[in-house]
Amino acid sequence: MKKLFILAIMVSFTTILSAQITAEQFNQINYKVFQQTMIEQLLNYGFTQSDSGTLVGQISNQNVEITFTLLENGIIDRMNVKELNPLDPNQLNQRVAELREMIAEQDNPISLSKEQNSEEKFLITLIYK
Repeated sequence: MKKLFILAIMVSFTTILSAQITAEQFNQINYKVFQQTMIEQLLNYGFTQSDSGTLVGQISNQNVEITFTLLENGIIDRMNVKELNPLDPNQLNQRVAELREMIAEQDNPISLSKEQNSEEKFLITLIYK
């Protein structure tokens, strides 16, 4: 029984270490982790959590809102990082160009999405998969 317990601990420890080594990064934070782990990391990074579970904070002087889509095992499958500063069409084109340049430098699969609000302004969401 004692050997089985030690073996289980060693397997868990090895799995955790390999996950940390191969995990994808978001602003130096692993995002292919359990949701609670990511929430704790972002809270330590200075984010706040709303009652609905949305995380709000700043990344590179941009106000952002972060939400997650989870796999069945509770690991984050997709992370949506919505920039909260509304952009007019000219600003939108410039920001999209900046973000595409940033995405080209990343190894992670990241896509962009935009939504238009009632004031003819746009919000951009980066989708980390």
